[in-house]
Amino acid sequence: RRTIGEPIPVPGTPEGMAGATLSPDGTLAMTIQSDEYEVVMVNDRGTVERILIESPVDEIFPRFSPDGRTVALGGGPIRDRRELWLFNLDTGLLSQLGVGFDPHMVEWTPDGARILAATASGGRSINRSRIWSRAANASDEPSVSVELPERWIVGGTLAPDGQTLAITENVGPDLSEDRFDIVVLESAEDSVGTPFATGETDELAPRFSPDGRFLAYASDESGRFQVYVRPFPGPGARVQVSADGGGQPVWSPDGRRVFYRTDQAMMVATLSAGGAGDVSVTSRERLFEGDFFGGPADTKASYDVHPDGRRF
Repeated sequence: RRTIGEPIPVPGTPEGMAGATLSPDGTLAMTIQSDEYEVVMVNDRGTVERILIESPVDEIFPRFSPDGRTVALGGGPIRDRRELWLFNLDTGLLSQLGVGFDPHMVEWTPDGARILAATASGGRSINRSRIWSRAANASDEPSVSVELPERWIVGGTLAPDGQTLAITENVGPDLSEDRFDIVVLESAEDSVGTPFATGETDELAPRFSPDGRFLAYASDESGRFQVYVRPFPGPGARVQVSADGGGQPVWSPDGRRVFYRTDQAMMVATLSAGGAGDVSVTSRERLFEGDFFGGPADTKASYDVHPDGRRF
């Protein structure tokens, strides 16, 4: 039970190896994950129509502005410069909307005038989260909209009313364990929040429907991640949207469909509203596959749907 001898390189081991395990008979199994990506716009068949930012791009999550002309990018469009960025689809220009930190959440206000970004600092024993706001045209300085002491926000979504936030919060007891709940903040003055989806399993990646009446999210309470929809603020029945696993739900602009990721496939489920305000799934369809970043267990969507409902 001790290391002896000199280390010997394993021939052919790729640089993008994310993890490995060795069986008792000497079989080596590796997880391969590239750390270089491009930000692309694709159609509903997965065909790349435009490259927004070429490789190398670090972990990133995009959000379209309400008018579909600008993409807000949280993460690292430029290596080692993790910040909040804006890409103008009309001019093709990438600019930095400095907020001074690596955002864990990026959301446009419904009028497209401002952007909200969240940060978490410290260790989980001394953590603190803040939600910042800044004008999309950089006409003001970043300001703190919500102060959340002793909270660890890793994602979130803004309701169509421009006030209500559904956040993904890490409630794990220490650095060795992650566990995620979804909590709703009613306003900027609400630093406590109301639990929406909580439990011993993970609930994450919330997304409001365009009319604000439903909240889609992912949970692994069944043993694997699935997408669910619940009326907001409730009460009402919860509906399972995905059938064979899924995560990262995003609504279509008309609110009739929910897109979601399952491994490397982009799926879409069509919903039907009932008379009592509940919904049911009428169909599911696999749209396309690709070598995309992230998967169903991500705390926020690593893609977004254009306001035209046909591009991603």
